[in-house]
Amino acid sequence: MVKDREPEHMPDVDYDKKDPPMSVEIVYSDMDAFKIALATHAVKHEFNYDIEKSDTRRYRVNCSQQSEGYRWRLHASTLRDGHTIKVMC
Repeated sequence: MVKDREPEHMPDVDYDKKDPPMSVEIVYSDMDAFKIALATHAVKHEFNYDIEKSDTRRYRVNCSQQSEGYRWRLHASTLRDGHTIKVMC
């Protein structure tokens, strides 16, 4: 019998999926949800990003237009429950 790997407690995460927020302290249910939200946010707000670090527990990106004067970096990582993702900076 196959058993889903869904955590016992799924966090109550509610955001606009057509325009997901990308700011410090925002929480996503898992890494896949975060990556989809980031990609959606980038398309909606017309920017590109480069993936600096990506693994099962962390995701770090920065602006791909740094040479043009845009400078930002976003870091998200897994919380203690092993599933929930929180944007740190």
